[in-house]
Amino acid sequence: MAEYVDNEFQEKTEGPPSVFPLRSQKSEIINRSKVIVIGAGMAGLAAAYFLKKCGLSVMVFERKAVAGGQVRTRLEEDRYLIELGPNSFLSSAEAVIKLARELSIDGQTIASQAASKQRYILHHKKLCPLPMGPKAFVSSRLFSLSGKARIFSECFVKSKTTGDESVASFIRRHFGNEALNHVVDPFVSGIYAGDVENLSAESIFPELVDMERAHGSLIRGFMKKRSKTKHDLFSFRWGMGTLPARLEEVLRKDLYLNTTIESIERLPNGRLQVKVEAPRKCFDADAIVLATPAPVSARIMASLLPQAIPDLMAIPYAPIIVVHTAYKNQHLPKPLDGFGFLIPRKEGFKMLGSIWSSSLFIGRAPKDESLLTNYIGGATDQSALDMDDREILDHIQTGLETSLQITAAPVFTSLRRIQQAIPQYVIGHRERLNGIEREAEKAPGIFLTGNYFRGVSVSDTIEHARHTADKVLSHLGIRPPLQR
Repeated sequence: MAEYVDNEFQEKTEGPPSVFPLRSQKSEIINRSKVIVIGAGMAGLAAAYFLKKCGLSVMVFERKAVAGGQVRTRLEEDRYLIELGPNSFLSSAEAVIKLARELSIDGQTIASQAASKQRYILHHKKLCPLPMGPKAFVSSRLFSLSGKARIFSECFVKSKTTGDESVASFIRRHFGNEALNHVVDPFVSGIYAGDVENLSAESIFPELVDMERAHGSLIRGFMKKRSKTKHDLFSFRWGMGTLPARLEEVLRKDLYLNTTIESIERLPNGRLQVKVEAPRKCFDADAIVLATPAPVSARIMASLLPQAIPDLMAIPYAPIIVVHTAYKNQHLPKPLDGFGFLIPRKEGFKMLGSIWSSSLFIGRAPKDESLLTNYIGGATDQSALDMDDREILDHIQTGLETSLQITAAPVFTSLRRIQQAIPQYVIGHRERLNGIEREAEKAPGIFLTGNYFRGVSVSDTIEHARHTADKVLSHLGIRPPLQR
């Protein structure tokens, strides 16, 4: 990667080191078992790493020419460090932090800038600060007096302790329509690109559902919990892509890109055989981990997990278009001090929101410019992918002109379409997953992982990959390590 000038310290850095020594690890397990991991996204890379760390022979097959899945960072024009997927991770994301430490890249982590803590919601075509405490909530213009009264009355809401329901129904029942439309809807769109009327409350907000069952009122539950855990944002100096790039480096000899899987079959001796399309070869394994999107796993496993196919195919994915734009600071009406903003659907814009990347982390753009990461699409706007580039950029510019009064043309633009960006945890998702896992247990040696299981974040994905690796070890008669 070319040399890059840090936009705060103005120090020349050489880019992400290509070689880091791994933290000293004792691998007392030596085993001749062979495991094939299909898919080299974050889940597949992490699962392969955990298995290799325990002394197993691992092969990773990836259909695309690059590994990392949606977690990708790119340096454009030697000036803009753009994230094509996730932008950050929370300080509470233990799975990311532990893995970074093991991979010796924890020294590359950077904290978000202090000015980035404020978040905004577009309300009546004006940016409104998201209230971060009781005093800010009382004075906020984001809610009417009746809306605030409805939120405060949550303590008297009758709880519902059985059955799944939509996020919209859950929030509306507790806090009313204004909280749903002005905050939760854009928040869910920003994380899941989803439709609150269809997403499952118990899958999206399991802690809130459990809190309701325990305390009835969410407000009473929060008051009793009063967690002091900080949720600061972090990334890596060279972006989130540092993590999969390091895993790829560790697994390089075991990673096969541009490799398409034709099928998986059970051999007479009980082992599994993977047939590869090009070059046409067969590989035997004692266990297989499928770390591909749900519909891809359904196609590959059609013969071995026929009863799980309907549930796998029933997991929908939302499309997203990621648009990066950069502007000269002198052309901005005011500094972009904050994390960014979200746009509720009721505002009537195609744009979902914008992250102010250069305000969030240092080193994302030259000092005299501001880099924004903007989003269009989602489950409620599937047709967005059909728009041409010019139309997409026009919608972004309209959204930025309305919210930030930016009328100048961007000095840089980048656009990426992602057809299957984020799995949708729709109503019944947990039951669907339970069915998939029950069927997988009937096929010894077959394991599934991915962000369609227990959370879409990078940390959740890594944690499920670790859990899956432990299940593989148990299947092979190896006791998983007590500590990771």
